[in-house]
Amino acid sequence: MWDNFIGQQIRRCNRNLLIANLVLLAVVIAYATINWRYLANFVLAATDISSNDLADLHDPAERFRFFVRVHGEKSFQTGFQSVEQTVDKYSHQVRSTTVTAEYRILAVGDKLLIVKADSSASGTVFTGALEPMPSSVYENVVASAIRDEPRLRGMFVPAMLNANDFAEEGWWTLGIGVPLLLLVIWNLLKWKKRTSDYSCHAIYRRVMCFGSPQEVTQQIEAAIRTMPAEEIAGIKVFGPWLFKKSFFGLTFFRVPDIVWVYEKVTKHSVNFIPTGKSFAALLYDRY
Repeated sequence: MWDNFIGQQIRRCNRNLLIANLVLLAVVIAYATINWRYLANFVLAATDISSNDLADLHDPAERFRFFVRVHGEKSFQTGFQSVEQTVDKYSHQVRSTTVTAEYRILAVGDKLLIVKADSSASGTVFTGALEPMPSSVYENVVASAIRDEPRLRGMFVPAMLNANDFAEEGWWTLGIGVPLLLLVIWNLLKWKKRTSDYSCHAIYRRVMCFGSPQEVTQQIEAAIRTMPAEEIAGIKVFGPWLFKKSFFGLTFFRVPDIVWVYEKVTKHSVNFIPTGKSFAALLYDRY
């Protein structure tokens, strides 16, 4: 019964459903593989790090648990800040300036740690991610401090603690990744069901609108084999049958059953300036 055009379309749609969701699954796995260290730290939450561990730290990439909580003795402001400016795209003038973070020096044992924190942060306990120190931070904070106080040379930890919101990316990952993974699983289950039983497919349910599936598929097959094909705006016409393929489905009509055709006009504009119109036809049948 399925060695025909309708059967081919069901198999095509099933194949596309499988491929699309395997690609989505590969994207999820690739993202998790690339960011596994961050995701593990996000799930495990912050861990306390001792002053001895900080003193022995040479490269933050060496630590698996880089999301840490640091208990210091004293905290000093450096005056160096991270700012974000809003610039007018026409006049190129700065419209507003926002301080997004400030850099502090935290005394931990006999070591000094640079902390990037919110401008409202205070105290001597900071939680964040250990990161390599940017050259701009080194030049404006560390090198400047050493020039003023040469005895500080060798006291700075060769890393920085970013105490800004570490968990934001993790929550975004959960908010997007979990529904996406559930969608993939749901679609793969749908693919398995539709592959084993063609009657579960939407194309089959559409065929049933016109009568007995076996008779309708034979009528369609006969029309395709005997009627000359016409193509209008992506729609193929075989006698009384209209077909329009999509990546995941097939829309088709029997001309005698069409009860309404409506012209849809869409106006297009850029920055409220009209750029043209596009036209489409909406078809409805008695089903």
